[in-house]
Parts: sequence; structure tokens; C-alpha cells
Amino acid sequence: MDKKPKKQNQPIMPLFEGRKVVCAKDVMVLTGKSLRTAYRILKDIRVNYNKAKHQVITAKELTEYLGIRE
Repeated sequence: MDKKPKKQNQPIMPLFEGRKVVCAKDVMVLTGKSLRTAYRILKDIRVNYNKAKHQVITAKELTEYLGIRE
């Protein structure tokens, strides 16, 4: 029997690589918060940037709001 080698820990790709728009799942992964809290954070960002419900949140707006680097 051939045993398959265990996968080594691979480096995590940057969360927003190649994308400019974020969703609640991205906020969950980035902050470690629940889905409901992620939606609240997105809502707070929309209010902060005077955006309507249908307008998207960019990675830059999210990182500025959370006070972290991209």
C-alpha cells in the first residue's frame, strides 16, 4: 500500500487578491466574527461611506474602516 504524503501547510493567499469587491464571507474570514456580525459591519461601512443598499463595498473601504493594511 502506498501512503499518500501529508500535505504541508501552504501559505495562505491574500484574501482580496485579484478582487476589489468584498462580501460578508470575506469579512467573516478576516475578522473571525459571525455571519450576522459581518453583515452588520458591511451595513456600518455603507452608512459611513454614504452608500445605498445596492452599492458594493470595496476591499479598500473595508480595510480603511477596520483600520488594517491591505
